[in-house]
Amino acid sequence: LKFQLVAAVFLLAFSPKAMRGRPLLLLLPYAAGHGTADAGVMSGWHRPTAHVVEAMAVEYSVGDFVMEGWLAKPKGATPMKGVLVAHQWMGLGEYEKMRAEEMAAHGYAALALDVYGKGNRCSDFQCAMGTMQNNSEASLIRPRIAAALAELKKHAPEDKLVGMGYCFGGRMMMELARFPGKGASEGATLQAVASFHGSYSPFADGETAAEGTIVTDVQIHHASGDDHAGLRTIEDEIILGVTGTDTVWESAHYWETAHGWTEPGADVYSAREANESHASMLAFFTHSLEPAMPSCMAATDSDVTVVASAVEYSVGDFVMEGWLAKPIGMAPTKGVLVAHQWMGLGEYEKMRAEEMAKQGYAALALDVYGKGNRCSDFQCAMGTMQTSSEASLIRPRIAAALAVLKHHAPEDKLVGMGYCFGGRMMMELARFPGKGASEGATLQAVASFHGSYSPFADGETAAAGTIVTDVQIHHASGDDHAGLRTIEDEIILGVNGTETVWESAHYWETAHGWTEPGAAVYSEREAIESHAAMMAFFSHSLGEVPTCPTQTTTTTTTVAGADSNTTASTTANSTTGDTASSAGRAVAGVAALALVWRM
Repeated sequence: LKFQLVAAVFLLAFSPKAMRGRPLLLLLPYAAGHGTADAGVMSGWHRPTAHVVEAMAVEYSVGDFVMEGWLAKPKGATPMKGVLVAHQWMGLGEYEKMRAEEMAAHGYAALALDVYGKGNRCSDFQCAMGTMQNNSEASLIRPRIAAALAELKKHAPEDKLVGMGYCFGGRMMMELARFPGKGASEGATLQAVASFHGSYSPFADGETAAEGTIVTDVQIHHASGDDHAGLRTIEDEIILGVTGTDTVWESAHYWETAHGWTEPGADVYSAREANESHASMLAFFTHSLEPAMPSCMAATDSDVTVVASAVEYSVGDFVMEGWLAKPIGMAPTKGVLVAHQWMGLGEYEKMRAEEMAKQGYAALALDVYGKGNRCSDFQCAMGTMQTSSEASLIRPRIAAALAVLKHHAPEDKLVGMGYCFGGRMMMELARFPGKGASEGATLQAVASFHGSYSPFADGETAAAGTIVTDVQIHHASGDDHAGLRTIEDEIILGVNGTETVWESAHYWETAHGWTEPGAAVYSEREAIESHAAMMAFFSHSLGEVPTCPTQTTTTTTTVAGADSNTTASTTANSTTGDTASSAGRAVAGVAALALVWRM
């Protein structure tokens, strides 16, 4: 670490004026992230099919410069899609090979590329920094990426290609997205790319995407310990680049993570965030490649029958009528409170409660307006919401609903979800656990969708170390950004010193109310993904292994050269968690679900 700090100062002081600032930005985040050992432990995020995967080294070149990538494919099946996996600053290693094999288990032809040259790999900071800088010249790296892409096109349809990259590889992915069909992506335009703890500067200094030219879907997974200024800059560039297109893009910010957090074996590895982010990427790619909903993204299970009915509860003489949904034929092992938007409890919240019941929850769609008190227009909704927002009124009403839910599910297995005004209720439950609205029970997790964030008692904020409920925020780009930043700052303080997990998702080009089918602003893709993200988040917070996606047994065969001589094999079974060794890569089978937040 001392050497890294000295090197950073040296580079900053003695680099050319045009480069000042850049070496430091690259140096410290990169150095902090990747462990000295490239353990290559299976992350467990994926849902492999029963395919047998074969993998082998493959050479390609630019002139006399020979590179050696790692190609993985499902054995016995023709890949209908392809993925380029771009390495971090150390060069192509076991980690990227593992990720390629994971993708092959999903039916992809997966090429872990190499831009450093055959046999040119690093194991220390000095080598990595020097090699990365020497290979970052646009005239060098662009044709090398293009050569890898040409190799991938031999194994998968040209119109079904995506890409994923880590650290330096994330920078390669952003290059492919910003300048489609030329330079690095000459000969093919990717349908989607995902960048994990990547850097964002273009390889040609000062080059930016022109308005309306980004036609590749983009998903960014950003570490809170990385360069925030760079994230804001690339977000602004993407906003311009996707203008006038149908391109979808998402930006995810993982709090309390450091550079390199996706890599098992690294000191900074964050298993939960790594699992969720890769499952998020998988669903994102599926949406980009296939118009149909990803197989694991359905919010309901058709094999579960639900019984639902109105249920009354009260605070003194004030009677409320909620909607209780439960699965038939099984005792719910968990419960969820569903909080309504400003119109009051309606068919939308009832639908969401019934969806959750199909997942095994006892689901109560609460009512804080009073039995029969519902709105259908703006004036009514605004007036009723305001008169019901007095802390002394709404807190006991929420607590009364929570008391009803506790009759139907274990007290230590409760979560909550809310929309608009209901999102505000969820933030209330999270910020002040065990008192006020949440008196008598502390929720394990809450999710807020296009919610508001102000407390019901003016000026009240969470104290340091008091938020013990996991929090997931799904925020519309058309909503109040100042309010989002304020609540994020409050949560950062509130979770300080705890093990609380929180995530904030920002959905670009969405308007308030975007999750509600039938609304003029409904955004189907984002609504599906955000609710699947919530399901995964709740499962993790409740101590469950998410049931979607599930993992089945997969065998990887490593092939020597171009023939089919078997040199090693690996079997991973998520049900038992047993592991076996293959070519130095340990495999741990832990299944995890879908989408994470985006900000």
